[in-house]
Amino acid sequence: MPTNILDQQLADVRRQANQLVARLGADATTAAPFLQAVTALEQRIVDTHTLQGDVQATTPASRIKDQADTLPQAISDIATAEAERQRLLDVLRQAPAAICTLAGPEHIFTFTNPRYEQLVGRHDLIGQSVRAALPEVEGQGFFELLDQVYATGVPFIGREVPILLDRHNTGAPEQAFVSFIYAPLRDASERVTGIFVHAVDVTELVVARQQAEAAVVLREQFLSIAAHELKTPLASLLGYVGVLQRRLRLRGDNDERMERALNVILAQSGRLTRLIETLLDVTRIHQGHLSLEAAPLDLGALTVRVLDEVGVTLELRDIQMMVPSQACLVLGDSLRLEQVIVNLVQNAVKYSPAGGPIEVTVGCTSSEGWLSVRDYGIGIPEAALPHLFERFYRVQQGQANVIAGMGIGLAVVNEIVTLHGGTITVESTEGEGSTFTMCLPRAV
Repeated sequence: MPTNILDQQLADVRRQANQLVARLGADATTAAPFLQAVTALEQRIVDTHTLQGDVQATTPASRIKDQADTLPQAISDIATAEAERQRLLDVLRQAPAAICTLAGPEHIFTFTNPRYEQLVGRHDLIGQSVRAALPEVEGQGFFELLDQVYATGVPFIGREVPILLDRHNTGAPEQAFVSFIYAPLRDASERVTGIFVHAVDVTELVVARQQAEAAVVLREQFLSIAAHELKTPLASLLGYVGVLQRRLRLRGDNDERMERALNVILAQSGRLTRLIETLLDVTRIHQGHLSLEAAPLDLGALTVRVLDEVGVTLELRDIQMMVPSQACLVLGDSLRLEQVIVNLVQNAVKYSPAGGPIEVTVGCTSSEGWLSVRDYGIGIPEAALPHLFERFYRVQQGQANVIAGMGIGLAVVNEIVTLHGGTITVESTEGEGSTFTMCLPRAV
């Protein structure tokens, strides 16, 4: 091929390469290898002229032509790759998380999106190292983690980590909380060349949770103090009721109205006593102080005794008990399990305002003993079932709204059963009733 034709083709390629450089702007270094190839081709033409004087039929000239012919396609591929890169950068800029990329062992900023700039309170980060750009972060462990990820190539995940940032450039850093990922960036040979940073500012979430936890602590303290303060006057009230009953019996006074009034006081005092104990149990649970004194016991016999003792105070109507003739031994705390049985039966009565039978059934398998309490009352909405054993949860339902209660009884029941190594479940259909089932491990 005549030299002047090659020169013309090479000039066209050079022009295309320069146009690409102009389009890429600050990223023109991407096309540098191809511009070097153009220069190399030019040098080979000069060398061919010098050594042979004629390039028409020489092998070097044919190679030059082949390389010159493929160069435009290579430059086009570069442009396509750059367009894809720009689209990816646009996605990262619009991401709802704080994102940046760091290059080299000094962790030089090469990209930051608006969320990252908002997080750290800086906008002129590109080209700076993290230590120079964020001096207030020194000594908080983040730079050391970057060094570790760069050296080992192992990603790091941090969750709700506290960090002090001078977001307003006042010289007084403010505490924030971030969840973040440091992931290594690698080149074609798998060598670590930088770090990709993805972070989420979770400060509002953490602060809100801390405030909620503090409120719970205050609530538990209040419940504990209130319950203890109520126990003293209640004990005095019960003492005076006992004195009055004894005086009536000694005098032989058959005053039925007075006797009924005293019985009502005793019944309501019993309800108040159970409420106080439940409140105290809530605080014990929160503090991890609720304990058991477990021993082998017959679940059927316990159920019969409890229902016989508290039947009047619970205003039971039609209680149908089904208990096995043989002992069903479980390992449990009799006082705590009595509390569970009373609560389940009391709830069944409470949520059966129209009456109807309450079925209490005890059974055994080779591995567990179980007790179920079934009512035919108003039932529980399906949406409420997952929350039923949460503390202070009240079912929001037409008739249930007028039924007294604090929403803590079932939470205590669940905790007691769990401490026994057992489970408690509920099945319910609105308008048809509910069945609560407690399962406990058999005594060995």
